[in-house]
Parts: sequence; C-alpha cells; structure tokens
Amino acid sequence: AWGAGRSVCGAPRPDATVPWAAARRVVAIPLRRASRLIGMLIGEAGEQAPADERLEAFREVADAALESQARFDASRRAVERAALLRELERCAISSLNLAEVLQVAARVSASGLGARGALVWRVLDGELRLDAAAGPVGARERVARQLAEAALACLAGSVALEVGVGPASGFERALLVPVRARDTALGVVALFERITLHPNDTAGFEAEDRAFANAAALRLGMLLDQARRDDAHRQLERREAELERRVALAERTARIGELALRSAAQSRNPLASIAAFSRRVQRSLAEDDPNRDYLDVVIREADRIERTLEEQERWSEMRPGGLRMLDLNALAQEAVQRSSEVMVRRRVRLLKRLHPEIPRLLLDGARVRRVLENVIDHVLESVAPGGRVRVESRPVGRHVVLEIAHDGPRPPGDLMEQLFVPFGIERGAGGVALAVAEQVVAEHGGEIRVRTDGEWGCVFALTFPILGNEERRQQALDRRAGHPDRRTRHPAA
Repeated sequence: AWGAGRSVCGAPRPDATVPWAAARRVVAIPLRRASRLIGMLIGEAGEQAPADERLEAFREVADAALESQARFDASRRAVERAALLRELERCAISSLNLAEVLQVAARVSASGLGARGALVWRVLDGELRLDAAAGPVGARERVARQLAEAALACLAGSVALEVGVGPASGFERALLVPVRARDTALGVVALFERITLHPNDTAGFEAEDRAFANAAALRLGMLLDQARRDDAHRQLERREAELERRVALAERTARIGELALRSAAQSRNPLASIAAFSRRVQRSLAEDDPNRDYLDVVIREADRIERTLEEQERWSEMRPGGLRMLDLNALAQEAVQRSSEVMVRRRVRLLKRLHPEIPRLLLDGARVRRVLENVIDHVLESVAPGGRVRVESRPVGRHVVLEIAHDGPRPPGDLMEQLFVPFGIERGAGGVALAVAEQVVAEHGGEIRVRTDGEWGCVFALTFPILGNEERRQQALDRRAGHPDRRTRHPAA
C-alpha cells in the first residue's frame, strides 16, 4: 500500500510481529497530507474483503480531513508570519538601537520558518561581519564558519541559496537570503535546520519558506538603509556644526589678526627698547644683586613676546602656494630634521614610524611643512628633558593620518580646548600657530585633532583624505586637457 500509494486488502504474513498478525485479513490505507505520504491506517477486515470503492472512499475522506488540517495549519502559519513581519516593521519607529534590531530580525526569521537558528551578517567597510544570531549557542559559531563562503556568494549573486551545512554542525540544510535596499547589498540572513512536523517531511525549505525569508530580508534591508541614512544625516549635522565653528573661528581670526598685526608693528620698537635697556641695567648690577633676577624675568618675557610677534608676521606674510603631488613622509622628515638640534640638546628621544606605503597627496608643500614644524615646536615645548616624541604616519581607509605626540604632562581639559584658539588666554595655549595650522589642514580637506592616549600625554593627529586628493588631481588634469599648451598655441611659421 505504501509503495503503490493506494489501499490494499490482504492477509498478513504468518511470521509478522505486528499487532494485527493474528487477523485473518487486514486493510492498509495510505494517508496523505499536502500530497505527501505521512502514514498508514491499518484495520482488521471481516471474512469478506471490502469493495475497492469503499476503501477508496474511506481513503478520500481521510485525505480530505488531513488536507483540511494542513490548510488550517498553513493559515495559522500565515497569520503568525504576518505578525512577525509587523513586529519587524515596528522596529523602524521603536527606540531600539541597531544591534537590538538585528537581534529581532534574527529571532523573527528563525521563528517564522520554524528554523533552529538564524545568523545575520552586515556589510561594514566592504567586509561581511556577523552581527546577530539566534538559536543554540554552541552551534552558532560552527555554522557561521561553515557558511562564511556561502554568505559571500549569496551577497555577490543577490539570490537566495540553499546549501548543506555538514555533519560537523549537527544540521543538514541552511537557507541564505541577501539583504538589499536601493540596489545596494547590505548583508545576508542565514537560517539553518527547519524543524519538521513529521519524520517524512523534507528538511529543506519550501517555496512559502523562501517567500517569508525574502519578505523578512526586504524589511531588514529597509531598516538597515534607514539606519545608514540616519547615520549619514548625523554625520552631516556634525560636519555642518564643525563648518560653522570653523567659519566663526576664521572670522574671529581675521578680525583679531588684523588688529594684532597693527599692534605687533607698533610694539616692536618699544619692546626692543625694553629688552635692550633691561640688559644694559642688568650688566651694570653686581653679580649678587637680587634685582638681576627680576631683570631676567623682564628679558625672558620680552623675548617671548618678540617670538610671538615674529610668529604672527610669518603667518601673515605666508601666501598659498601651488598644489603638487608630494610625499607627506618627506615633509614630516624635513620638519623633524629642522628640530633635530633642539632634540639633541634636550636629550629628547625620537620614535619615528613612517609607513612606507603612504600614497602621494596633493599638498601645498610650504604651508604643510610649516604646519608640521609648528606642531613639533609646540610638542618640544611641552615635553620634559629626556622625554620622548613620536612621529608616526599610516593609511587608515581613505585617509592618511600623521600623529605627533609627546609623553610629557597631560594638559587639562580647558587647555585642550584652547590649543587651537588664536591668542588663547590659557598659559601654554597654542597661540596663532596652531590655529592657522588647523585652518591650513582644513583647506586640504583634512582635520587636526588632539587627544591623550595612554602613556602619551598629548597626541596631535593630522588627517588628510586620499580620495579627495586624487579627485583634485584629476580635476587639475582635466582643466589642463581642456586648454592647449601655451608653448604650442602659436607655432612658428
């Protein structure tokens, strides 16, 4: 009856060890659900075999009952899956963070398919990273390792894949569904080992399972796209606030700078007179005269003011130069070489780690070199004799980062905020040099930040974009290509 798929009436074998072995005649009726054999109905028949029509009618009644139950189960699953999809949709207006949303997506996907577990990978910086999982804890890592290559293939092909997991994980089948939004690959959802309701049910995933998995992946893609756009909006707001701060700083620098330059020009002669007469009076005093110490303070402070005025004049006289493809490591090397004598005199140990694969950048060499020199000068003023200074460059994604650090005392928080403020009122502030340095780096599309990091009391991080430099270089080449060479514009007759 099982092999033929139809009802059969006959006598059991004499040696059969089954409950109906003593019966003279039995009837075997195959039972189906959703056109799949799921069992047998066996009963004892009388002296006369029942007519085939009666057996077939009984089988049809049983199949109809089982089919009705199957439709009821399918309707119930559809309602449950719709509720799960609505739960995933509500995440868009909930207070959950992205990690919690991914966990909800993993749980919803596994529950909707009746799978033992689910894995959610997300694309971050061009790589696929496992961010959420649901199911048996011990099996997640094993299944994730086995499905890593299949997840990459699913992401690249943008189609659902059903693959074998392998005996090592304890599961047989897994369904991988790509997560996309706006024609952009955002991740992959993997569901492994669908729980079967009957031993004869297939362990694979049916069409309705794939439809639900695709629906869940579609909603997850919308959530990830929304999170990505929200993050981009927050970054835009931060950048806008930073630009507003820089504009305000530039306006303040321009107003104060003009006044400072006039004041500097008018102060040079009186300041020189103060220093000269102080030295003259100091030479006339005896060696043990206590007034010599006071004059030392006057001379030292006059020299400091003189250096500040010279610094202002140097920056005011400096004009933007030409942009060329330059090696940032070479500029850093030149700036370090300029301060080598000071380092030797103060016994400062230099730790230089310049990455050899830094690409060439489109830079204003003179201005960037002056920026590096002033940052190094500020660092050397802050480090104690016998201390350490670190100069390190490295590529970070689409940027190049150059760090200049010292292991001297950590500046307090209020002084950290004053470092890039022109004419900062705090003692030890960066004056005009660091403020203009920040402006020069910003004009190159980068930024300069300061922080403390472990044993390093102060770390200046100068960041220059690589992509922006390439685009600016290409734009310059395009402009040149659009104009004929001046040397050949009027050829000789």
